[in-house]
Amino acid sequence: STYCFFDKSRCWVQPDRKTEYILAHEQRHFDISCIGLRLFIQRLSASKFTMDNYNSLLDSIYYECYDDMNKLQEQYDNETKNGQLKEKQAEWIRKIDGQLAAFAEIKCLL
Repeated sequence: STYCFFDKSRCWVQPDRKTEYILAHEQRHFDISCIGLRLFIQRLSASKFTMDNYNSLLDSIYYECYDDMNKLQEQYDNETKNGQLKEKQAEWIRKIDGQLAAFAEIKCLL
């Protein structure tokens, strides 16, 4: 099975800066990870695995999805200036919510 998780030990939000707004920005990073996971599941389902291509195809799909997810994470932080640009942040919230909704039929553990 596949699932998304959050590693609290890697969170860098300083305790005195934990506001609802900042936590909402960080939540979207988790949501982008969930989008990446669902894309991975979708691509796996659409693939034609054989005994000969299983390992290479699985690796290829994994690394493509991982790379796409990381690029989206970077784009999100760059365009919102790490959440400082409130209008851009609002645009990204709508974009991320739309992508999650589009993948809603893909089941994974969250």
